[in-house]
Amino acid sequence: MPVLGGRDVIDNLRSEKKYADINIIVHTNMSNDNMAESLLKAGAQDIIGKVNMLALSEAILKYIV
Repeated sequence: MPVLGGRDVIDNLRSEKKYADINIIVHTNMSNDNMAESLLKAGAQDIIGKVNMLALSEAILKYIV
């Protein structure tokens, strides 16, 4: 992202009480084990690679719908 990275967005959301309990799904083309672990520790519920549309739709159904 041009200004903030995904970890920064998660950190900012989690620092706001009104967003503390929302589900966060990260949709990225830069998914590797270290990055995924960092984002999950920061508070993301799931990490989905941009090429995995089936996993993205399943995560949306699981966490949002």
